[in-house]
Amino acid sequence: MKKKKGKILIAGYDKRVILELKKMLKDLGYSVSDAVRSGEEAIKSIKENQANLILMDTSLQGPLNGIDTAEIIAAYHDIPVIYITTEEEVDAVLKARIREPYGYLVKPISMNELGTAIEMAFINRGFYLMSVLGYT
Repeated sequence: MKKKKGKILIAGYDKRVILELKKMLKDLGYSVSDAVRSGEEAIKSIKENQANLILMDTSLQGPLNGIDTAEIIAAYHDIPVIYITTEEEVDAVLKARIREPYGYLVKPISMNELGTAIEMAFINRGFYLMSVLGYT
């Protein structure tokens, strides 16, 4: 049986990175539920769109960074988050009190790294089993 691909929310500061991620996700067979640039927009999008996973840049426009935004979302929604960061911010991501982190990617991101991180997050969440049973 063919696996269903999930819907992914992209939250990022850099428009160019968002466009690159959208293209890679499409090439990998995933759909993008939304692409936003601020924490506030990410929180609103999760309420309005059904995403199975969030790609969250640690840097966002507005007062909330990606880690704070993910913590707010986690308080109300059980959605895995993969953090996108720069080499300089890796320590901050690793030290943050993140509930159930599903990984992080360091920019620049390759399609292989992105695909592997998403597949591992979905496997760890039992997403493919749920999709086979018709729950997604």
